Amino acid sequence: MPEHQDQIVANFNPFSKLSMPTTHQFIFEPLIIFNTLQNNKPEYRLAVHYRLDKDLKGISFTLRKGVKWSDGTPFTADDVLFSFSLTKQRPDLDANAIYQWIDYVEKRGSHEVYIKLKKPNALVAYTLVLQPIVPKHQWENVKDITTYTNAHPIGTGPFTEISHMDDEEYVQCANPYYWQADQRHIDCLRYPKVSNNEEFIRRIANGEFDWSGSFIPDIDRRYASFSPNFKYWLPPASNISIMFNFKTANPEIRDVFSNVQFRRAVSMSIQRQLLIDIAAFGQGEPSRYASGVSPQFKTGLIRSAQKNTCRS
Repeated sequence: MPEHQDQIVANFNPFSKLSMPTTHQFIFEPLIIFNTLQNNKPEYRLAVHYRLDKDLKGISFTLRKGVKWSDGTPFTADDVLFSFSLTKQRPDLDANAIYQWIDYVEKRGSHEVYIKLKKPNALVAYTLVLQPIVPKHQWENVKDITTYTNAHPIGTGPFTEISHMDDEEYVQCANPYYWQADQRHIDCLRYPKVSNNEEFIRRIANGEFDWSGSFIPDIDRRYASFSPNFKYWLPPASNISIMFNFKTANPEIRDVFSNVQFRRAVSMSIQRQLLIDIAAFGQGEPSRYASGVSPQFKTGLIRSAQKNTCRS
């Protein structure tokens, strides 16, 4: 399951920009994953429920019981409380600007956490679940989190055990205490180093990888045609946009750029299909909507709108 990676380094620190791609979710699970491909349906992980206050100034997370860290230590609200406190104490760790919303975080029992907000926010759950949740009993002893590589991670995710690591690949194996082990159907993940796109295309065409994600030009000819077992999927979330800079100090040109008819003419002159054929080897289709939303979202958006209409 490769991505482009110039070097393999034993860095599994979820607060580090240099951590390996299998750090998040495979080792450190979030409270919730909001599935963007299913209208942000909540997929509950370390949490089993969340509830917003009526005034939208607070949110409660009910945590999953029976979860253990990969060293056998029980997962509790103390771990969540501690994890949020790290980013409060170290703003440089707050990569998702979570604390711009948080007033305070408190524990309400062994498996519930309440977060008081500085101001109302109906969508704050989507931001808060980006907070990495780490084991307090390990990380409270870390002196410098920014330089800590966490080479021997302790997590709650499905694959936490680093069984092999060298310059060319690493192998990440099953968490012996994973709470959803019955849903895990493989024992280990092998993550090889792939330095560039040409190497990736050559190796995936040779059948070296079971699962990966990357752009393959002319994918039917250069990949799918080699074997009936070579499958691919294009997600609806990929958009390529051309943004024009209409800002100028010249008042005459600025007037032209501000003219709606001129902007429409520019838009109509762009040969969208030609751009797709050249730049993306025909993989894609022109957007039919001013919003830029991919046509592949059409079915899901219609269902969502119908559901909301029925509720109202």
